[in-house]
Amino acid sequence: MSAALPDPEPAFALASAVLLVRPDFLSSVAAAVQALPGVELHATDPDGKMLITLEDHTTGPLVERFELIKYFDGVLSADLIYQHSEETPDLSIEETVP
Repeated sequence: MSAALPDPEPAFALASAVLLVRPDFLSSVAAAVQALPGVELHATDPDGKMLITLEDHTTGPLVERFELIKYFDGVLSADLIYQHSEETPDLSIEETVP
């Protein structure tokens, strides 16, 4: 007999990145980044550096958003600094009845 627990919380993916943006595009890139779901702008520098984090339930959408950001007008470079993901654990329980 096999019993399963309720569905666990979804998986989790997190990444941080540093963007180098043309200073004259800082405000437009900041607005575009903040409009994306799961993307948060943490810091900007007048010289054009931005620190962002990206979060989602899986890495696929996170990577898609990062790839999109790399091609925003004014973005000179986008470097992934940190990435972490957790899979949904298998919490099913196998019971054997003698």
